[in-house]
Amino acid sequence: MANYYRLQLNFRNIPASSQFSLTIYGSDSGSWSVGSETETEGGLKISAPDDSAVSFANFTCTAKQMIVYAGEETANINVGLYVHTDSKNVGGEATLPPGAHCEISSAVDQTNVQQSGSWGVKLAD
Repeated sequence: MANYYRLQLNFRNIPASSQFSLTIYGSDSGSWSVGSETETEGGLKISAPDDSAVSFANFTCTAKQMIVYAGEETANINVGLYVHTDSKNVGGEATLPPGAHCEISSAVDQTNVQQSGSWGVKLAD
């Protein structure tokens, strides 16, 4: 049975007018989700840590890929959402602009991606 796992994505040093993406690998390894009706933190949350405005030219999230076109330069963008999967691990590919990085955190694990590369986190013990 598939479960919902909360992930926090913290994007840092995002230049103006840039594009970045985060993709989940494989057809059976899960999908991005807003959670279930029983989740206490259901939904998708986008924020800046200092409550400043977050500027996007476009934000697209499908089952397997999140693509963001930044508007103005933003030092930090935090995205909270769920992964729906029957696995206790999830991974994928990140494509970030030069100098940017992303910290991906679950309740039990975290990883950092610099610019572009593979990522993976443990979702549960």
